[in-house]
Amino acid sequence: MTNQQMEAVVSHPMHYNRGRTEVWDFIADWRMDYLRGNAVKYVCRAGFKDDRVQDLYKAREYLRKAQTNTTYRHIMPHVDFDPAIAVRDFADDQQLKPRLGQALAYICSWNLEGAVYLIEAELAEAEAIKQPEAKKAPPTVYGRDEKRFADPRVDRRVVEFGKRMTK
Repeated sequence: MTNQQMEAVVSHPMHYNRGRTEVWDFIADWRMDYLRGNAVKYVCRAGFKDDRVQDLYKAREYLRKAQTNTTYRHIMPHVDFDPAIAVRDFADDQQLKPRLGQALAYICSWNLEGAVYLIEAELAEAEAIKQPEAKKAPPTVYGRDEKRFADPRVDRRVVEFGKRMTK
């Protein structure tokens, strides 16, 4: 890997650079503190870098910390543009699901309870999808049907028992 390629991977990673605006530029434009900025980062990269569920858990934890840490409470400085439109455009640009886009809007407007609620709803959905199907029990073998005896899903012990029972 050349130095230019390494610099591109470090400075502009794909999981933060899907749209026109990079995530850290959005965080800087909104003058977000560390806790809210990290929450935005994890919301935006959920499902694009590491484990989606883990990223959503991290976002929720940063928001919970921001809720309890009064040091970071401050009024957002005046901005010259419509914040709701800017956040919606950024969420669209980052290809966020609508629920995560709304969570982002809540983070920007300091509605951290709403953001936590939406991220928890997304987590519940992601965890439900991630759960593997329950393993099906192997079919029970009765009688002399050789096709069932030859089925690779059948536990060999069951096959032997079935053969002994049918003799």
